Amino acid sequence: MFHKSWVVFLEEIKAAKKDLEFKDYEEVFFRGHIQVTYKLLPGIFRKLSDKLSEEKLWEIESDMFYEFRARAKEVHSGNLSDWDILFYMQHHGVFTRLLDWTESFGVALYFAMLDYEKGISKPCIWMLNPYKLNEVYHCSRDMYAPEKLDGFDQVKGKSLSYADFLLHGTPGDLIWWKQPLALYPIRRVDRLTTQGGYFTIQGTDVRPIEDIIDPSENIWRKIPLPDDAYESALLFLDQAGINHYTMFPDLDGLSIFLNKKYFELKIV
Repeated sequence: MFHKSWVVFLEEIKAAKKDLEFKDYEEVFFRGHIQVTYKLLPGIFRKLSDKLSEEKLWEIESDMFYEFRARAKEVHSGNLSDWDILFYMQHHGVFTRLLDWTESFGVALYFAMLDYEKGISKPCIWMLNPYKLNEVYHCSRDMYAPEKLDGFDQVKGKSLSYADFLLHGTPGDLIWWKQPLALYPIRRVDRLTTQGGYFTIQGTDVRPIEDIIDPSENIWRKIPLPDDAYESALLFLDQAGINHYTMFPDLDGLSIFLNKKYFELKIV
């Protein structure tokens, strides 16, 4: 039996979608946080931006990309673009300027409830209208294909990729957008497919999204999960068949799922 606060929570999700003014066939971006106080900020800035200069951050971003590309043999066999490699980095835990989103409310809820501790965790669901974000700040009511962000060297007559800019350029050479921009990635990374994944990519303004974009613009919403809706949220995930193995369908994901199932004696 679902608690009444869970029903109210779902109604808030429904109302938020209406308020954010989606058009027909436009995907909602969902994101789950285990703490309502956590900011919408990509990992590389969350970890380093308050300690390092812009130039040093750019140097680290470049070093991490090239070292990952050199060491990750899994990305060597396919015909992957620089952006594909960046997506691999993000989905395997490397800090980048990307922020993960999903088109699935259930997936977002799973990550909001992951490692939940009663009395300590305060989960929430973020919702974003990526089309309106790009329309208001980037003059196009559509998500960007990553290759559209590449540049062109007029002298050498060739395209300039993400890796080219990291090696030879400055943030201003590559990052022509100031506010975050919504991407429509090709889902070559398995986890992008299983998690219904999308991304926003941070621009030259490295503050959290909610600090950059005023809530009055109706582009994002943050909806806390009530404390007494916890059991209902777990029941929903169980009935929807959403667990660690469906999120990470490999041997590691299966192992974690089985350990939780048989030893933690709770629905995860």
